Amino acid sequence: MKNGYVKTLAIGCLAILFYNGCKPKDCHEDGTCAEDYRRMPLGEAKDYLYALPGSYWIYKNSATGELDTQTCTGFLLDTVIERGTLKNTKHITVEYERINRVIYSSFNKSEFYDETGFYNPNAIRPLKTIMSRYLGARSNLVFFNPFVVGEKMASAASYTKCVSLDSILNINTDKFYMVVSFDIDIDFIGAMGEPPTSTIYYWGTNVGLIKKIDKIKNISWSLINYKIIK
Repeated sequence: MKNGYVKTLAIGCLAILFYNGCKPKDCHEDGTCAEDYRRMPLGEAKDYLYALPGSYWIYKNSATGELDTQTCTGFLLDTVIERGTLKNTKHITVEYERINRVIYSSFNKSEFYDETGFYNPNAIRPLKTIMSRYLGARSNLVFFNPFVVGEKMASAASYTKCVSLDSILNINTDKFYMVVSFDIDIDFIGAMGEPPTSTIYYWGTNVGLIKKIDKIKNISWSLINYKIIK
């Protein structure tokens, strides 16, 4: 009886050892996960956002005829490297580019601050270029890439939706190419210093912002002249 018990116990111990030995190892536990180095250049987003100091855009109000000259007074393109810190992300390193711009508006007599966002490797989300525009304490998400028509992104109390991607868009007598538009449901800065409105922003490749439409007042600001310094 005793020998049988010992034999059974020995078999049980062997079974446990066999199970533990065959169980797949979690590389996050023992630190053997392969290095995951993710690179995110700005890519096509750079064609919409890159404009060195001295670049300018002149917009005309469709209702009043007033002009707004927006001039780039500051620009920084930076490469950021971030590494995950959690158990399951410490093997992930992300290298990405960021843009910061300062744009002076003659109509507002103030400065817009444009910046693309930081990326947190611990979030393990798809890499995107997301740009917010600030006017004082107010801000809105006005651009994101990749362009996926129908995709929404939230920012503070509003959301921004990519609504169209056109190969060519005519504004007055000018043609703009690969134009992407974003519909912002509550735009805290789109009404040019007035209360929040609802705005559609149009961006053209190699130019930048080419038009804004205030959907509530049915007023637009359209680009009539520009100079982009690369």
